[in-house]
Amino acid sequence: MTDKAIEKRRFGETDIEVSALGLGTWAFGGWSYGEMPDGEAVRVIEAALEAGINFFDTAPTYGRGRSEEILGEVLGRDRERAIFCTKGGTAIEGGRAVKRFDPAFLETSLSKSLHRLKRGYTDLYLLHNPSGDVLENQGMYDWITREKKRGRIVHWGASMYGDTDDNMFVASTGIDFIELRLSLLRNDIHEDLLEMPIGFIGRSPLESGFLTGKYGLDATFDSERDHRSGSSLAYREAVHEALAILRPLVDRCVAGSLAELAVRYAARHPYPSTVVAGARTAEMLRENVRAYRQGPLPADADAVIQEARKVFESRSST
Repeated sequence: MTDKAIEKRRFGETDIEVSALGLGTWAFGGWSYGEMPDGEAVRVIEAALEAGINFFDTAPTYGRGRSEEILGEVLGRDRERAIFCTKGGTAIEGGRAVKRFDPAFLETSLSKSLHRLKRGYTDLYLLHNPSGDVLENQGMYDWITREKKRGRIVHWGASMYGDTDDNMFVASTGIDFIELRLSLLRNDIHEDLLEMPIGFIGRSPLESGFLTGKYGLDATFDSERDHRSGSSLAYREAVHEALAILRPLVDRCVAGSLAELAVRYAARHPYPSTVVAGARTAEMLRENVRAYRQGPLPADADAVIQEARKVFESRSST
């Protein structure tokens, strides 16, 4: 890729610059979006670097640790070109995800993550979808403070869902960043949050691939290796109806595809420093980059997007 580089933005209140488009690695390791060979994951990373992407989002549960291992093998010692964001607070017990935010678990989890990433620190450490009661755990914050003093955590924050009260509470705890959903159908970065002295990361711009329009209501997914197998019919129907409203934008050549529309909306949004988009193949990564390079969506697309979002919100139960 020799086209213009992806824009770099100030990373929250720090002096770090990150690419406006980041790489999400939930698919790496083959336990969340179906099978994915390690070699293809490496090619995705290489394509990301070639495009100018420098922000890599992972977690110890992604690929049951394999996502972090692959990033470490390719980029662990490349501190100039790679900014790592990993997470803590989720354990795999009996094949199921269980939330754990006690300091002892977080300590062990971080140590294992850094070993897999082949680094002595992580640029950003996010609490992985904590609930409201967890956010009142002072011991957790004391542990984070100790780890920052040790140098194993440079900046910290939380990856959250759409509960406005929880998001406002965690934003007031001294975090540096909050990671929230940002797509054509959802924007969890509410205006009240913008008044807080924190940085924002957008995630799920493609709604786990459903915004590409590739998956109908009867689409099936591997129940063991693809988290989308748990998506509700109400959610799929809501997406399906919203896409019917959005498709005319593609027909009018506002965007070349629904996927391009989704990436351009999120990655060109003014609120986040970076938007994390996943890719199961190097070609998918290049498609995301090409979409970003098409520039912002025209202003008149916003009314259509808001209409689609209202329909989605009225129908979706997720």
